[in-house]
Amino acid sequence: QVGVGGRRRRPAVDATRARAWHGFAVHSLELPRRGAMGNASCLEGVRGASGLSKPFRPVPVTPKVGFKVCVCGGAGNLGQPLCMLAALDPLVSELAVYDRAISMLPPEGIAKDLDHIERRCRVKAYSLTSIKKEVDHLEECLTGCHLVLACVGVPIQGKTKEELVKYNGSMVKSIVEACAKFCPNAVVGLIVNPVTAVVPAMAKLYE
Repeated sequence: QVGVGGRRRRPAVDATRARAWHGFAVHSLELPRRGAMGNASCLEGVRGASGLSKPFRPVPVTPKVGFKVCVCGGAGNLGQPLCMLAALDPLVSELAVYDRAISMLPPEGIAKDLDHIERRCRVKAYSLTSIKKEVDHLEECLTGCHLVLACVGVPIQGKTKEELVKYNGSMVKSIVEACAKFCPNAVVGLIVNPVTAVVPAMAKLYE
């Protein structure tokens, strides 16, 4: 079909063809008005898809108050950009920045900087001395968290794999134990070297 100015117009899609798109009965889906992460085409909150060939698992709906995120090691070179990205996310309503008090940059300073960002996210810092364990002192920090990102550990330069497992494994072990105690339903992301050894060990500990 040719429209005004000689431009070709897209033909109207037949309703029957649209419902049978690629063999999927999309007419049985009940899509929400607003998708996750601001994407209206996302399947967040889909309540049923009886016509699909395989069982459909609904995507969890974003809570109205937003997500709570905790970044452990938030004052480090990797933790700082992670904190900034979390604070900029419109779906994050609360951000907890945790690190050791002996870190080069105090987590309180990171939280103050992020407070200047014009977002609705509330940022609060937590720090512990080297003699305190996370499982005993991070109840307020971790309670209610939906996502916990742990980017802790010593640099890999000049260290063997066994030494990294010894040092970094002991650091992240206390964080994982605290997550299991204070936010057992949270998603825990470990950014710790060596990943192939630490992640399976912590997953076993979580069981």
